Amino acid sequence: MTDVVASTEAYTKALLHCYKYPSHAVLGFLVGKRTGAGNASRYVSDVYPLFHTILMGSPHPMLEVAYAHCQSSAKTNGLSLLGVYLANERRTDRMLSPCQTQPLLGYFAARLGGSLLVWFVDNDSLTGPPTARSITAFEYAAGTGATVPSPVPRPSEMPAAAWLSFGEWNSDTLSADKPVAEEAALESVNNALEAFAQFKLADFEDHLEDPRLDYIVQPLASLMNRQ
Repeated sequence: MTDVVASTEAYTKALLHCYKYPSHAVLGFLVGKRTGAGNASRYVSDVYPLFHTILMGSPHPMLEVAYAHCQSSAKTNGLSLLGVYLANERRTDRMLSPCQTQPLLGYFAARLGGSLLVWFVDNDSLTGPPTARSITAFEYAAGTGATVPSPVPRPSEMPAAAWLSFGEWNSDTLSADKPVAEEAALESVNNALEAFAQFKLADFEDHLEDPRLDYIVQPLASLMNRQ
């Protein structure tokens, strides 16, 4: 997507969440900066992993708690909640369930100004270390729904203009004007898997079980530290 740039860290951590819970549906927030009016340009700098077992329906008490905590944390750090990443439970399931997933996306879209960015993870590409893009990015608007059909196309089935772009934030220009190759993102994921970083990643559910686990601040370098 030409209007959305992602850091390799955000991309890697979203996939690590899925690798940690390969037989569960997962959900997390996309966090970053809006660099243009409305949704004209966005930079996804990080993710906040949320759920892997709690039924991701709306309304749900834990959903409200997670939203409030993440919204507050993002604002404190000068960031915004831009959208969500999600993966279905079954490996071959690429549907946006009208009973569960779509109401959930509608809930977040209404909370985030009417529309949100969605990263849909292609579980089929995660049976081993990734060799190609694993995420289909699209928009979801309250009232009109997704800009892609259901089942969601695989990343390779999307037009090049819809592919996720990678880059680094430039603090001098306040924009993500330092492009990063797709190969660097794939290498980042592979390096993290080799370091077993997925098993150190915590989500909101883990935090509920053990409040000492910080699911907000999780630098990738720390997750990859084997000590």
